[in-house]
Amino acid sequence: MVLDVPGQPGLSADIRPRRGRSAWYGQWLTEALEQTVPGKALVVGHSLGGAIVLASASPRIAGRIVLSSAGLVRLLLPPAVMVRTVPWLTRPTVPRTARMLRPMVAPGGRVPDELAEWMCLVARCCHSSLAPPPLPPALLAERRTVPCLVATGRYDVFLPPRRMGPAAQRHLGTRLHVLDGSGHLLLDEAPDEIVALVERALAASSGDGA
Repeated sequence: MVLDVPGQPGLSADIRPRRGRSAWYGQWLTEALEQTVPGKALVVGHSLGGAIVLASASPRIAGRIVLSSAGLVRLLLPPAVMVRTVPWLTRPTVPRTARMLRPMVAPGGRVPDELAEWMCLVARCCHSSLAPPPLPPALLAERRTVPCLVATGRYDVFLPPRRMGPAAQRHLGTRLHVLDGSGHLLLDEAPDEIVALVERALAASSGDGA
């Protein structure tokens, strides 16, 4: 089941919280799980989605997988990305969008045509909500009660392993999984590896009825 996050590009509601965004989205996920999942659930979130997964205190969550996830540390904003983002936002075209996305994939990697077309549409129709700040340490400490798998790409420009590894250990008590052939766009760059991580997490949580 894939949830369409309110206030983000997609077909869900266009409302977006003005303040307390992480708490608001966490409560939204909690309520969504209550309405859609009859029992326990394994929840997966990428980037902003990872922060939402971490923000939710739903008792239905039997395990979490967070991929190149916001919420643990503040994202880096490399100049190579920033200089390409402004033209993408002001006059979006598919070539400009592909150029903006290129630093987000691993060296030698390819930006999928469909992703460039989609993100071009996003720039034409939406305003970015920007990356959320790290979640409070006390909240993250509470998430230790449920297994959490944290992964990032070897070449992630926003959340590199050197930052994510210590944060995952410090806040969640778990080691970081590094996907060697990927940047930030894990779902596009390494779908098979993500499926393998989900299968591993499902097997580990099967004893809990998830």
